[in-house]
Amino acid sequence: MDISHDVLAVFLLAGGSFESRSIGRLVAVDRTCRRLAGCIWRDMRFGQVRRLLSAYYDRVIVGFPKSRPPTVAYLLLRMNYLHDAEIELPVALSPIRLHLAEQIRRLALGLAEAVTPENCGTILLEIDSMLNGELRSGD
Repeated sequence: MDISHDVLAVFLLAGGSFESRSIGRLVAVDRTCRRLAGCIWRDMRFGQVRRLLSAYYDRVIVGFPKSRPPTVAYLLLRMNYLHDAEIELPVALSPIRLHLAEQIRRLALGLAEAVTPENCGTILLEIDSMLNGELRSGD
């Protein structure tokens, strides 16, 4: 039986005994604590990924102050340069997308494939779709 040290310490300090009923209760509490911790960390990682993607979108959309902003798919797959009035030369977006995909990969969201300049836009679009699906399903 694998029980976390913190749950066991609290259990014993609260006067828990080693009777089978008490141990069963301890295991149930430990299982609940582990599930909650997993959900909290997953939600925190999703929130961090959402903030990274939103910062990228906000930065690129600044270049479209008067016209309709491009779709997310266009931003991630087909848009190659950002033309900004404050910057003299256009900014290449491919290295920024690659860096963004690498940052998200470090958050351990289950990216199985290696991130390359060619596939980083597709990976980011899949992550964006996954996050939007999570928000719609209420998880």
